[in-house]
Amino acid sequence: MAAALDPTDEAEGSHRRSGEMAKYEIQILAERCTGCLRCALACSDLYSGSFNPSRSRIQLLVSEDDWSIELGEECNECGVCVDHCFYGAMQKIRREGDG
Repeated sequence: MAAALDPTDEAEGSHRRSGEMAKYEIQILAERCTGCLRCALACSDLYSGSFNPSRSRIQLLVSEDDWSIELGEECNECGVCVDHCFYGAMQKIRREGDG
């Protein structure tokens, strides 16, 4: 079984605790989303220690013929969701002034 990501582990990217300033702006490209939930599973694993999309800071909303992706209020835009998306449904844009 894979270990949960550590929000302070720099080797895994810029994933940080919620109290820190966001490093990225997350842009959503919902038309590329397949609804696979990899983003939500990675987020929930990182921040709650479980693979449970309902505990994720990103939510996929499904209607009859459309997907919608929403970042919740607790989202710190760490980018773990983007890092785990196979389909390019999200992009990380480095915030100005962040090294």
